[in-house]
Amino acid sequence: MASLFLDRVRLPQARSTSRRKQRAQPKFSCYARSNPSRPTHAQTTELHETEEPLRAGPVPLLLAVFTTIFLSTPMVSAAEAPELFLGKCAGCHMNGGNVLAVGATLFPEAPQVRVTTRTTQIPLACWLLLGLACPGLGRFVLPADLRKNGLDSSEALYRIIYSGKGKMPGFGKECAPRGACTFGPRLSDGEVEELVSFVQQRAAEGWRQKQ
Repeated sequence: MASLFLDRVRLPQARSTSRRKQRAQPKFSCYARSNPSRPTHAQTTELHETEEPLRAGPVPLLLAVFTTIFLSTPMVSAAEAPELFLGKCAGCHMNGGNVLAVGATLFPEAPQVRVTTRTTQIPLACWLLLGLACPGLGRFVLPADLRKNGLDSSEALYRIIYSGKGKMPGFGKECAPRGACTFGPRLSDGEVEELVSFVQQRAAEGWRQKQ
């Protein structure tokens, strides 16, 4: 009798538990039906695993592109600057002078030293450049310097080498118009920058001949 009584007592508890589970299940199923677009936890995990390669994909591609551009850009060393100057500039600016315009030398300061010839005195820079064929021989000619011509900054030198001015042609790769630019090979941006540094260095040294 006691066991039968216990069974009768326990049975309602089991039934109540099963009823709770049955009641809980429709709530979950209703939630899932009312939100069909909301992914489950398993679906969310699968989406994240799928998206990770897509997010990481462009990074190696961009690195490869930038590496290719960097390696393809010609690098100019400081040792090549004198050769660039001899090949592109020395024809008119040997030793810091100026064949086309006596008053537009590459000296930072107007040189005051003069050389006495058999006839008269001429500027030292002109004498070193052309000797007795120096323009203005017999007159007191003092060459202008970079500062007076507004070319004592890196930006100004870069601009005139790249685009040219007056009778001086431009040497930049994108120099325009064509008539104002050299007809020979153009210079890269790095080569123009090296020429600017070289001119500034030699001008600071007074364009003295190196031993």
